[in-house]
Amino acid sequence: MSLGNSVSMRRLGRRGRGATIALALAATAGCAGEAGNAIAPDSDNARVASVAIRAVDAPLFAGDTVQLMAEARDDAGRVVPDASIGWTVSHHTRAVVDQRGRLVGVGHGPLTVTATAGRATASREVIARLTTEERRFGYAWVHDATTSTTYGPNSTYQFNETGGGITVSRRATGEYVVSFERMAKVDSAFRETVLVTPFGAAGERCRLNGWGDAPNGRDLDVSVACYTFSGTHVDTRFSVLVVGSRSLPSRMGFTVAGDASSAFAPQPNRTYSSFADHVGISRSAAGSYLVQMDGVVDNTPQNYFVSTYGTASDLCKVSSWNRGVWASVICYAPSGALTDSRFSLLMVERGRPDKRFGFAWANEPSIALGSSYTPNLEYQRTSSGQPVRIGHSSTGAYQVVFPGLGKVGNRPETVQVSPYGGGLYTCQVQGWTSGSDGASLDATVRCWNSASGEPADTYFTILVLE
Repeated sequence: MSLGNSVSMRRLGRRGRGATIALALAATAGCAGEAGNAIAPDSDNARVASVAIRAVDAPLFAGDTVQLMAEARDDAGRVVPDASIGWTVSHHTRAVVDQRGRLVGVGHGPLTVTATAGRATASREVIARLTTEERRFGYAWVHDATTSTTYGPNSTYQFNETGGGITVSRRATGEYVVSFERMAKVDSAFRETVLVTPFGAAGERCRLNGWGDAPNGRDLDVSVACYTFSGTHVDTRFSVLVVGSRSLPSRMGFTVAGDASSAFAPQPNRTYSSFADHVGISRSAAGSYLVQMDGVVDNTPQNYFVSTYGTASDLCKVSSWNRGVWASVICYAPSGALTDSRFSLLMVERGRPDKRFGFAWANEPSIALGSSYTPNLEYQRTSSGQPVRIGHSSTGAYQVVFPGLGKVGNRPETVQVSPYGGGLYTCQVQGWTSGSDGASLDATVRCWNSASGEPADTYFTILVLE
């Protein structure tokens, strides 16, 4: 039975980001083998009258490989099984191909693949995609704060859903750029927010200078600046988290404040809600803001996290919230006075499917030293379903235990902390590890009075994401 000139595609499998999509050949009765790229005598290519390329109807993502296949036929429509087929692409910045027909995604946009056999040629359009919004999720712990060379963060504490790498560049004292490969905003509909948490031992503060597409058009660059209590730049460690609008498939919302001193409208290209028709920011007084998410009120546990954003050494924090409706944010200058400042805000309800996650509001900061408590159940949640416990080891020092969230193999995770409530208090992560039984994740949090530089008991929110 002859299939004539019809073509079809059979997906042989994809395993992860680097998997291969194989396109099978159409067969004809009595014709053994596949039309392909084996070296053929010149006489075989001389008989070729037409070439047909199998359709590639799935997007080609950066880092993925597609095995192109083509079928050569003679003037009578018979398959020429030993024809030698060569391959070219129109845009090498979007994909590259070798002479065996292996097409590898590199960039973003349409391109044309061309097959040539003898005097015959054929072309097909392929869509190369750098990433999707679901893949725009990543984090890194910047463990080396003083090196002057570009390096990759500790692999145990970094993740990039696109499959690309992560690099860190120190530009000056306390100034860093963290680059997430393949995470550029190549689609105008893409939205994201970024959080940063200092990871030091002396009350350092880190904030976002900003983020955007890298000069190469492929990566996302996050600029971070870190300060001492007095507001001078200082080298310190920190962790950074990037969340795309569809990377946490549950009730989720975020925004980035625009103009800090006037309307303070959210930046549309960095604002998203999975449940609200509108996200707005209003300013009631200097340094005092209300983030409104006009959606359906939901009693499911959720939590809010804030990072300061801008060019000053200010401190922004959530001071209160009403579940699923609004959050109040206040911002302080290093002097302790309320001041207009910008910030990024993230509201989460859960993490990624089948991955570890947990969050909690530490709502009893002054509990007796040496004791522990279960935070308010309305504002905590874990993927294990087990409640969080918080111990108070010394002034401003806490041990947060997430039962059931112990490390799984080599799978990484990140921990983010935001100070909460009024006053010039700040918090930082000092480390996390699996508990002694291996079943829990235990995080150490330290909090400080930024005015005095002394440890201080205060509220905070904490987030764990795998």
